[in-house]
Amino acid sequence: MRTAPSDPRRPSAFDRVGIVLFMVAGVAIILVAGIRSGGRIMQLLLGEDVPVTASFPGTPVEAQIGPDGSAVHLQLDSAVITLRQMSPLGFWSGLLEQVLYFGSLATVVVCLMLLSRNILRGRVFSRGSTALVATAGLVGLAGAAFVPFFHGLMGAEALLSVAGDELEGFIIATVEPFSLVILAFVIAVVSTAYTVGARIQRETEGLV
Repeated sequence: MRTAPSDPRRPSAFDRVGIVLFMVAGVAIILVAGIRSGGRIMQLLLGEDVPVTASFPGTPVEAQIGPDGSAVHLQLDSAVITLRQMSPLGFWSGLLEQVLYFGSLATVVVCLMLLSRNILRGRVFSRGSTALVATAGLVGLAGAAFVPFFHGLMGAEALLSVAGDELEGFIIATVEPFSLVILAFVIAVVSTAYTVGARIQRETEGLV
């Protein structure tokens, strides 16, 4: 009695275990990110003793960390400022930062989990898989650009609240354009590869 040949497009048993573990890890990542963002949003809504990280590189300071408590000259790049009261701009910047952080992370993870499900079913290259790859890449790229921007904007507002109008040398955003260009290039290459793979698979199935 002959057994039906296995589908070569389906992953092996060992690979399926790895993919399932990845999907379980994706659920855990979404839960942890949701708890983190929810806790931060709750801090912002309460509006009392909100810790905010501000960046102002090259600022000279003195710290009592030398022998017998003597002062040591340091160069400060960032610090955490605790605000008793948030300004409207600072509040909305922090809120948008957390919404974009969780939204972009959850979207990317869900797209990768759905892509993993397609791989388990043997549909690696398809229009649906191509759309998932493109969506994950574009949303991840947007999150990598806008989350640091709103984080820096909130830090700038924190500095303004404690320093008044006499403030120079602070940084709003710390996004590196080179990293975004590389990420966009990788997304474009992977999306193109999936598009070509889906077309070849459709043509191959049409010949069978």
